[in-house]
Amino acid sequence: MTLSLISTDRFLFIVKPHIHKRFMSPRVALVLVIIVWIVNAAFYSSGFIDGSGVVYQYVGKLGICYAFTTSLGMAIFHFLLASLLLCIILVTSVWTFCFTRKFINNQSMIVGESVYASKKKRLFGIFGSMLLVYGICFIPGIFFGTLLAIIDFPVVLGITALIFFFLAVVLSPVVQAYFRPEINSVIVNIFCRKMLKRKPNPTTTSSSYISPSAALDEHV
Repeated sequence: MTLSLISTDRFLFIVKPHIHKRFMSPRVALVLVIIVWIVNAAFYSSGFIDGSGVVYQYVGKLGICYAFTTSLGMAIFHFLLASLLLCIILVTSVWTFCFTRKFINNQSMIVGESVYASKKKRLFGIFGSMLLVYGICFIPGIFFGTLLAIIDFPVVLGITALIFFFLAVVLSPVVQAYFRPEINSVIVNIFCRKMLKRKPNPTTTSSSYISPSAALDEHV
């Protein structure tokens, strides 16, 4: 839900800046964040309410507590909510991608193709990588979370889907940081400095070396 809110905010900021400037203020942003927190808290605390269709069970083999859907209605609601959030992320991301690509093409026709060539590659790279991350991390969780109330399957599959779901929190900023040139250059500079510190300086080695003849002359 937080990712869909961020995706919608970026969509309005890039594609519809006049709407974003008119309606989005610090107070509105704070209210939206509080609403998302309340909805998430109500949704995940439903496992403590009898008859809600969600039950928290301890998985002894894995040593964790997992939320299981026990009713078909809750499974359908979970599937529809997750599908709606994914559709919001997909639609706003594709729309933002098409708008940005059109803007880059228009600017490249004016300035020159070579100026925006790297920006096009970076745009396709980050868009494809983010779709891959969201697809791998979110689709298994939605699929297994919905089927859990209908059929029984190994608990390991459900836990694996949960791990992939939380893995998106780590992979998403990593992908975005990789395609940002300023962050990428800082990481490269850090590694280059470490490699240069490890390598011995040839001038220092040669200056500290004393030949046998020079040592003999100095002794005499």
